[in-house]
Amino acid sequence: MARSFQALIPRLRLHAGLALLLYVTTHLLNHVWGIFGLEALESARRFFLGFWRHPAIFWVVPASLLVHIVLSGYKLLTITNWRRLHWNEWLQLSLSLMMPLLISSHVYVTRFATLLYGVRDTYSYVLLGQMTIAIDLYLMLVVVWLHGNLGLMSYLWHKPWFRRIKQPLLIAQIVIPLLAMVGIIVAHREVNQLKQDPAWLASVMQFTNPNNVDLVAASSNFMARFGAGYAAILLGLGGGRALVLRLRRKHYLITVEYKGIATVTIPPGTSLLEASLANGIPHAHSCGGRGRCSTCRIEIIEGAKALNSPNETEQRLLKRFGAGSDIRLACQTIPTGACVVRPLLHHHDRAQLGAPTMISHGADKQIVIMFADLRGFTTLSEGKLPYDTVFILNQYFQSMGQVIESNGGYLDKFIGDGIMALFGLEGTLEQACHNALAAAQAMAHQLDVLNQRLQDDVSEPLRMGIGIHCGHVIVGDLGYKRAKHLTAIGDAVNIAARLEEATKTLQTQLVVSRAVMQHSSLDLHDLRLSEIPIRGRSQPLEIYSIESAKSLVLVPLTLNS
Repeated sequence: MARSFQALIPRLRLHAGLALLLYVTTHLLNHVWGIFGLEALESARRFFLGFWRHPAIFWVVPASLLVHIVLSGYKLLTITNWRRLHWNEWLQLSLSLMMPLLISSHVYVTRFATLLYGVRDTYSYVLLGQMTIAIDLYLMLVVVWLHGNLGLMSYLWHKPWFRRIKQPLLIAQIVIPLLAMVGIIVAHREVNQLKQDPAWLASVMQFTNPNNVDLVAASSNFMARFGAGYAAILLGLGGGRALVLRLRRKHYLITVEYKGIATVTIPPGTSLLEASLANGIPHAHSCGGRGRCSTCRIEIIEGAKALNSPNETEQRLLKRFGAGSDIRLACQTIPTGACVVRPLLHHHDRAQLGAPTMISHGADKQIVIMFADLRGFTTLSEGKLPYDTVFILNQYFQSMGQVIESNGGYLDKFIGDGIMALFGLEGTLEQACHNALAAAQAMAHQLDVLNQRLQDDVSEPLRMGIGIHCGHVIVGDLGYKRAKHLTAIGDAVNIAARLEEATKTLQTQLVVSRAVMQHSSLDLHDLRLSEIPIRGRSQPLEIYSIESAKSLVLVPLTLNS
């Protein structure tokens, strides 16, 4: 029964949160209509209430709110280590504790006031000398809006398609509440003008508050009693939680050995990820312990029978990676007895390396890959001292590396006298294609500068070939110890390497796939499309062969790109 409930919690939280977020979104959109005047605001309100107070729908919001409150209380009672929470989870939890106070105030001045006192909660009445009620309403909507959108972003963050909608979603999250606030301000100004007419004022008061109830005073009295009761409940939950955890730690501890790292003792109900964080053991984790990524996965060496069974969420995720029965997610694994485990992913700070944290543990992304290679350098280096060869190569790598990085590229690796670079680890594919082509053009110019500087060190000018392709790849940290770094693997990487090789046979400096060109802002008017065979592929690839990358005509990207 307990396992079934644990597996049900993520779905309940998601569906209840989406229902509340939809309610708040439509409420804020109702406020936006205030920009067009009070009449438009009231008309939109009738549509809003017609939907949410429909007999088939009216129960959704209170039921979702109840589920959300129960799950928040359950989290307060069951979490054993506060250090596992990210800042956004702290903020979400704080907002969830504020929500019952704000929502109960709103419910009292709307539904309860209608049922108890016969008040009609129109915007004319709410804004007519009841600005404190309007402020409470807007504050409630913004708090629920922020809480809901934090949860939504957390849920979508690890979806492979999230980056495509991230920017418009962020814009909507900012613009909608701002427009709603403008709508309320405009409508409030109109009400202040209309109330100068005694006849209008009398008719509104008679229609909305026929019993002349002081709703502000009644609401204040209700909230004082509700607030005291709510505070008592929170204090009771906090005290009970502290007592239970203290008794657990005092009378019953479980031993967990991290193979070759440390042995710790934890109270029952503690997940292995919580155990790591509570005891200062480095443990990679990206999704905050929600079972949405696989970065916290561990190998179970001993004590598999002393662990809870994988829930449906964990089973589905591990199945994607073809994990064996000895692999578990630390955030979902709760030991009931002694066990021996080993974290599988290395934990370190990606910020020092300049690569995005969210992809360092592995992600399926559509990016641009560039390969560049010096032409005939082996012949040029013959007869030179090793020092001279290293000096020339380092001059080349430094010059090209600076150009690549200044155009938004990530230097993946240097292979002999070749360079592999990635574009689009962050941002849109269109921007990545533009940046890669801009980098190729700048590299061609920089090569001329370098040749001028090295004219006394080489018998003939340095030449290079560049191949650029885009596609879906797996991006993540690969390697061992100091040789571990962010890189990409996949068919698109192999094709980019083949395009760089094709520059030799085509006698050109740059070969770019049609896929890159289609997503770029390049002027294709003077370029000719052709096909070349690619080793390992049955179909030829459409490419553009460009004699000199300096001849590219790049059109500046617009904001929409």
